[in-house]
Amino acid sequence: MRNKTILVLYFLSLLGVFFSGITIYDHYSSDPSAVCITGSGCDAANNSKYSEFMGIPVGFFGILWFILFSLSIKFSEPEISIILLLGGITVISYFVFVELYILRVICSTCTFIHAIVYLQALIVFRPLMSGTLKRNNRK
Repeated sequence: MRNKTILVLYFLSLLGVFFSGITIYDHYSSDPSAVCITGSGCDAANNSKYSEFMGIPVGFFGILWFILFSLSIKFSEPEISIILLLGGITVISYFVFVELYILRVICSTCTFIHAIVYLQALIVFRPLMSGTLKRNNRK
C-alpha cells in the first residue's frame, strides 16, 4: 500500500479509538451523552444489554480492534488486515441491526465507528479486487 493510504488508515483508526473511548465513557457515565447528535440514541445503545460482551463494554473491544488493525498495517500483513476487517464488518453489521431493529435507536457515536470500519474496508479491499494489494516489502 502507498504511504498516503497507510496514513489515512492510521488516522481512521485513531478516530475509531477516540469514538470507542467516548462509548466507554458514556457507558459508565450517569450523565446523558454530550456528543450524541441523535438525541438519546447513544444513551439507549450504551446502556442496553448489547453494550457489553462478557461484562466488558464493547468500546474496549473496539479500541483493541483498531490497535490490532493498525499493527497489521504497520507490519505489512494484508492477510491479517483482511481477517480483521471481515470480522469487524460482521460485528458492526450486527450492531447496526441491533440499533435499528431491536433497540430502534440510532447512536451517532456508534455510527461514526461503523462508518470508519466500512471506510477502512473499502480502502483495503479496493486494491485487493484489482489485484494490487501486496506487502510493503515486496515489489
